[in-house]
Amino acid sequence: MGLGFAAFLIIPASAYADLVFKYPQYVLTENFPTDVKIADLNGDGYKDLVTANTVDDSVSVALGSNQGFTEPAENYPVGDAPEGLVVGDLNRDENLDLVTANLGSDDVTTLLGTGSGSFGAATSYPAGTDPRALALFHFDNGASLDLAVANGTSPGNVSAMSGDLSGAFGAPVNNTVGAYSRSIEAADFNNDGILDLVTANGGGNNVSVLLGTGVGTFGAATDFATGTAPNDVAVGDLNGDGRPDLVTANAGASVVSVLLATGPGTFGPKTDYAVASSSLSVAIGDLDNDGALDIAVGTSSASGGTLLPGVGNGTFGTGTSLDLATTYAVAVADLNQDGAKDIVGAAGSANVAEVLINAPDPSAGPGPLVFGNPTPIPAGLVSPPELLPIENNGVAPMSVHGFSFGGPQPQDFFIGGDNCRGVLFEGDQCVARVFFSPKVSGVRAASLTVLTNGESNPVVALVGTGGSLPQGPTGASGPQGPTGPAGKYASINKVTVSGPSSSRKGKSATYTIKIANNGNSKATGVGVKATGKGVSASKGLGAVASGSTGTIKLKIKFKKSGKPKVSFKVTSDNAGGKTVKKTVNVKK
Repeated sequence: MGLGFAAFLIIPASAYADLVFKYPQYVLTENFPTDVKIADLNGDGYKDLVTANTVDDSVSVALGSNQGFTEPAENYPVGDAPEGLVVGDLNRDENLDLVTANLGSDDVTTLLGTGSGSFGAATSYPAGTDPRALALFHFDNGASLDLAVANGTSPGNVSAMSGDLSGAFGAPVNNTVGAYSRSIEAADFNNDGILDLVTANGGGNNVSVLLGTGVGTFGAATDFATGTAPNDVAVGDLNGDGRPDLVTANAGASVVSVLLATGPGTFGPKTDYAVASSSLSVAIGDLDNDGALDIAVGTSSASGGTLLPGVGNGTFGTGTSLDLATTYAVAVADLNQDGAKDIVGAAGSANVAEVLINAPDPSAGPGPLVFGNPTPIPAGLVSPPELLPIENNGVAPMSVHGFSFGGPQPQDFFIGGDNCRGVLFEGDQCVARVFFSPKVSGVRAASLTVLTNGESNPVVALVGTGGSLPQGPTGASGPQGPTGPAGKYASINKVTVSGPSSSRKGKSATYTIKIANNGNSKATGVGVKATGKGVSASKGLGAVASGSTGTIKLKIKFKKSGKPKVSFKVTSDNAGGKTVKKTVNVKK
């Protein structure tokens, strides 16, 4: 199975702002991967992936690079029928280690990492009956990481296993939860600084919340209703109120359930959102970089998962198809360091991990660009330029590598200077100048392809009409003129943003935006809009003279606490635009 990208998937604008994912890169694993985790296992700055393979009693480790996952995965034996997987530094040597939950042998297996992406021999420790999923965190104030194991029994229970600095775990201490637990996560649900637990209980149609004491024990479980047969649970602040909320994937229904926190350790009634098929797995992340968390769902359908776009207030838009097949686990992370989150799924029966890369969505035009109408351009001379706007409508950063001409007369057209050789962030635009220099008279045609790092490249039609050179004194063609007019153009080539990197909720801060125009004409309609989680502000500047820099002072009031990534998007009528992003620490 090839590891390259063959095509791309466009999520319609009704759901996302032209969110584009390349079709999957398939990473071969051993038999029947049911869980997947993403982490930098070898310290090279690129995310790697690990799968737990239930049938072959193994984990598969695929190391990432700036080219993606190009090397075959390494496989390591673990216990019998591993279904759950977690990554963390167990022995505090600054190397990441692995733990699996083995439902066939009622134990957990550790693999200690070397720091190079390889792992030592497996060591197993007894756990509860039918262990399914794991959470790794400090629950007893010790220096080492501890383990919580969700056991798929009825009545259900969670095994708390205290860790030590050698990477070993003690005997399990069981805590009662709902029946047939399938998933477990740790978070501080009551804001006391102590991590708590939540389990998804397939036999109870609910989640159980256990509040931690900080000394290695947990209080009695409190249950909250979900959809039918929840198989997975994810945690995130979906409405920006500072409290962790819950999302469950429900194997018994074609919905996911959203439960918003209402107070310390409590949750309101569920709200269900339709997905493609029975939902098996769920992950939360800001996939479209709008400051609101979105939901990626793996389903039982062989034809696709579902993306649910977050609004930012705890509600979600209509789901759209995601090219993941029968996905038992799903994870969200920035795999290629471009600032846009990507998706990985564990496709059990296909024996692969499916990697979806968040990609730019380039556009150019509108076309066709028409030259010499109504007055033909004399053969051998050069037309005034036609301006070609090029825009990134996607989330991932876009770069323009160059231009390629094709069609009947590509030699009659050329690019004469452009400001498109930098990075275009979401919504950014640059302008290329296209010229026509006919070799002979008559209608001439070509196509122009803009070469980008997107999965597809925009193509624009070019049509020009050539005329005869004026006659000389003896009736011959007159002398060829100069190379033609340079043309007037404006170009926003640089934007800088300065201002405070921290503020407080409800307070205002002022940011200085400097906008440079390196064109030979005035840039008009220049303005800036700042957006992000709890941020919305805009201000116009008007015009920026050629070869000069304009300045906007923009006051922003921060409506929500957190660390929003504020996008300062500069636009214009005739000079393109650019976006600068700045993270601000907004305190309560």
